[in-house]
Amino acid sequence: MAAQLARAGLFAIISYLAQSAFHRGKTLGAVRLALGTETNFHPSANEVKIIPDTINCEDLHVHQGLIFAACQEKDGTRKGWFPALHNFKDPSQAIYGNLRIIDPETDTAIPLKIEGFGNRAFTTHGIDVVADPHNKAAVFIHAVNHAPNTDPEGPAAASRVEIFHHVLGSGSAQWVRTVAVPVITTPNDIFSVSPSEFFVTNDHHYRDGPMRLVEDLGTRQVAAWSSIAHCDADLDYTDDVGVNYKLALEHKLHNNNGLGHGPDGTVIINDAAGGAMYFAKIGEDDQLQLLPGEIQLPSTIDNPFWFADPYPEVSHDASGAVNAGLQHAITMAKTLQEDGDIASVVYLSKGTPGAPAKEWNTTRLFADDGSKLNSASAAVLVAIDPKTNGGKKQAKLYASGFASKGVLSTVVDL
Repeated sequence: MAAQLARAGLFAIISYLAQSAFHRGKTLGAVRLALGTETNFHPSANEVKIIPDTINCEDLHVHQGLIFAACQEKDGTRKGWFPALHNFKDPSQAIYGNLRIIDPETDTAIPLKIEGFGNRAFTTHGIDVVADPHNKAAVFIHAVNHAPNTDPEGPAAASRVEIFHHVLGSGSAQWVRTVAVPVITTPNDIFSVSPSEFFVTNDHHYRDGPMRLVEDLGTRQVAAWSSIAHCDADLDYTDDVGVNYKLALEHKLHNNNGLGHGPDGTVIINDAAGGAMYFAKIGEDDQLQLLPGEIQLPSTIDNPFWFADPYPEVSHDASGAVNAGLQHAITMAKTLQEDGDIASVVYLSKGTPGAPAKEWNTTRLFADDGSKLNSASAAVLVAIDPKTNGGKKQAKLYASGFASKGVLSTVVDL
């Protein structure tokens, strides 16, 4: 009897691991590649534009009708240095990060000159934007910076968060301070609470080595190793002091990657490699409490965006979550070297935070074979006033990626 139970237990473990492996192979695109199947492309029927001077914009955020983007000055710099993809080859390439603001009225990008930052390394990743409570015409920008480590005994990257101040309409952003504390290890995306306070994801527990690969290929059930940190930084300091910090979520999620501002004060959290979207609320002592419900998508997803429909009285309320991702993320590293992957933007509507996946409607807003959008890590929507387009429920879609040549702009129906 004991032997039979042992065999049954072993079979159950093998079956579970096999199911997990198949699931990961599906979301990362390995199964699609193996079967020779491709996702049907659904390019917009409307004109597609690529906005100049928006190179490698990994993250996009909408604030007061403007789109803030975390980009690079030169294409190809991520080939030499991008710790997020385990790329530490050439730290000299870590100086080309920049910030851009895109005007949806003109589809042009405004570069922000960073003042007070000197010649420090800046490699962009996730950002968030929060209003300046003392100046309605200004904002604070929180930005992940994957700077190289100057300590030869430490890890290759000394990733941190930079805080900038920007007066809307100006062409500059003033550096305020750096936040580099022990709970920020592999930062990816940011959820800003106030000018001084934010949550930031650590998308991996392991920075490198074989366990990093295990973590990438794992699932929430066997590799829930990533974490989310909470920081509150005194803006009167410019170095590593004056920061209260702690972990706000750990041992709960796999590859928690992108963060977004959901409805009713909720936090959207994406498991990138697992292709799963979650909602959480901010609880006591700034801890994140996951709400029930896991929304599973068929491919990887990155930085989430919640579209709050400003015209819900016209036709229907089109509020929902927008997620950009890759169909063949198993070959993601090649995206930096070649033409790109199948980029996809998925829109989830009619659901509510905590609702089961079956209550959400899932629509692909856009997909591309890499010829126009050669990577996808962020997508946002800017509503079009129905009075200007014959009463249609439409929005301008902006999508971009860590290796994209430029931010893509097109009109989509909702």
